Amino acid sequence: MTVERHLPYEIIINILSRLPAECLARCRNACSPLSVLTLNPSLIDMHLNRATPVIAFCHYDKLEYPYKTKKVDFTDEAAMRITKYNKPSPFHIDTLFEFHIHALLSKHTRKINNFSHAPNRKKSPVTLNGFLHWMVDDQAYLITQGVEPECTNSIVLFNIYSESFLTIPHPGKQCGLVKKHNKMELMDMEGRLSLCDTSSSIKIDIWILENYRNRLWTQKYAIFMEPLIKFCDVKGSYGSVSVGDFYIHNKELLLRVSDSDLILYNLQLGTIRRVGKRTRNDVSVVAVPHIDTDC
Repeated sequence: MTVERHLPYEIIINILSRLPAECLARCRNACSPLSVLTLNPSLIDMHLNRATPVIAFCHYDKLEYPYKTKKVDFTDEAAMRITKYNKPSPFHIDTLFEFHIHALLSKHTRKINNFSHAPNRKKSPVTLNGFLHWMVDDQAYLITQGVEPECTNSIVLFNIYSESFLTIPHPGKQCGLVKKHNKMELMDMEGRLSLCDTSSSIKIDIWILENYRNRLWTQKYAIFMEPLIKFCDVKGSYGSVSVGDFYIHNKELLLRVSDSDLILYNLQLGTIRRVGKRTRNDVSVVAVPHIDTDC
């Protein structure tokens, strides 16, 4: 059975891209031509761009460690001496990380060449311009290389076409002897790579990569910590208050304050509003952006 196409290909793609994800998934079983169209990369990109993102919330109990390990000192009465006995660890790690590519259609997984700079796994990469973007994992680099990574190699990029890695520097001042890359987060701000720098105890600096080819950054916003702390009624000094998990949601900045409070900050007006209810002090909350699509 053949299906005669009366509409131009571009119009069919445009129509399919406006369908809900569940409806688009059912089209795959309608006929072979539609099944092929639903797997078209242009349709997938168009559908993702038009989908309305929602924010899912994950609440979990904060980790507690009721047990502590201590070295045991004992007396060897025969020799009249104090001895410290350290039992050797049975665990050995050959490598902290490696990279694999998983094909969604064939379900085939293959390993690719390793890279010296491990990406930070606490947050999903930002996908823009054919690259995946992460901040470097300072701790993993220190363990494998013996030194902390330089600021010139603080952002890790993976080219999804050539399957190769490279690094670029973060914007702003260099960190100095003590690296603060774990205080920086990347996010997608309306199709442009941006970086949120929380290394200061006074303010959050938001940088935008204005020129992707020449790596030119511009400091776009500065959010002062004091209004955030007062709004969330957080007790403690500015330096002890953690902020993070930055996302742009409907042109507002979503961020987490002190692990248990999610707020939306209007970058233009400077207004603040809470997302949902504030959780208990013994419960943490994480925001997870989700786009409903089966492509």
